[in-house]
Order: sequence, then structure tokens, then C-alpha cells
Amino acid sequence: MNNNTAFEQFTMFNFIPVTNNILYWNNALSYSDLLPNFIEWIDSYENSYNKISKWENNKKSINIDLLKDTTGSDLLDKRILYVVNSFIMAFEICFERYCQQLNINQKDYYLDIKNMIIDKNKKIVLNDDSVAFYVIANLNDNFDNGEIFFSERNMLSKPQAASVLIVPVSEFKKYEIKDNTSGIRYIAYAPIYQNNMEVQN
Repeated sequence: MNNNTAFEQFTMFNFIPVTNNILYWNNALSYSDLLPNFIEWIDSYENSYNKISKWENNKKSINIDLLKDTTGSDLLDKRILYVVNSFIMAFEICFERYCQQLNINQKDYYLDIKNMIIDKNKKIVLNDDSVAFYVIANLNDNFDNGEIFFSERNMLSKPQAASVLIVPVSEFKKYEIKDNTSGIRYIAYAPIYQNNMEVQN
């Protein structure tokens, strides 16, 4: 029996180019269907807010410096670590592969995992000129529409749950997103700076 098809379906980090400098990977997060539920469950505990802030304008920030501190609940601590480590692993691996694919010297850039954001807005607004790239994790796809059009009119069909996208900030100057008409879009993202623009915390 040939199981190649089944194997390919569950292979992580399936690479899909969108344009010459926008790259996309499916299956970059493990068990992504659990992440939105975990995030909302974590948010119901105030003692988690020093690690993952409460929702403010549909955004949460992550304080990775406090991840080893205890909330007093072993289960809460484990779920926080699971969520944050899922993002860190996916972002680091995709960034490394992005640099390899485009023959970029990774040492020239800085992936700022200290400024990761979780967002549940319908429209992604990323336009900081000091950022070179954004790495974006799409946590879910159980909503209608949501296709992304970039400045060159290259369309990325609705990003799948568990996927990661790396986009130069210049591509966000003119982009459109077909708003989802039902459900909530959960994403997480982090900025990538040139080393001379590294953010000091």
C-alpha cells in the first residue's frame, strides 16, 4: 500500500511561493485548531496577564521574559508555554527558510520575538516603516472569505489554519483583504528588523 499521499498531507512546512518575495508555508503550527481556544481560555484568568496581556483593541502582547514565572496554576502555565512556543518555533523555522529561499544573509536581520502580538481583528494593519518584514501565523480559517490581495495584485487565497506568511513591509503599503463575513480571524505576528534597526528592550 502506498501511503505517500497521507504522508504529504501531514508534512509540516509545506512551501508555497506567493510572489518573488512573499513566501507562505502550510502546516507550520501543530494543532492550530486548539490555539484560539487556548488563547481565550488563558484570557479568562487574570493571573495570566503578566505573560500574555488581556485583550485590548482585539490585541494581546506576549512578555516572553516572564514565561518562566508561575501563575500558581500548572495547567495555565503549560498552556501559555504551548501557545507561545508554537509561535516562536514556527516563526524561527519559517524565517530561516525564507532567508535560504531568497539567498538572504539571516545575520543581517533580527526576528523580534519579544514583540509578538496576537490579533483577532478582521483586517491586518501592519505599516511600521522601521520593520523590514512581518512574519504572520494564521491560527484559524473557520470564517467566510478572507482572501488577501497584495500591491502587485497577487492574490493569496484565504490563508489556511496553521499557515505562516512572511511579507516585506513595503508590500503592506497597498494591500486589500476581503473581510470575513462571519467568525473571527486569529493571527499572531512578529516584526523582523534589519540588525541596525534592532529594537532594544
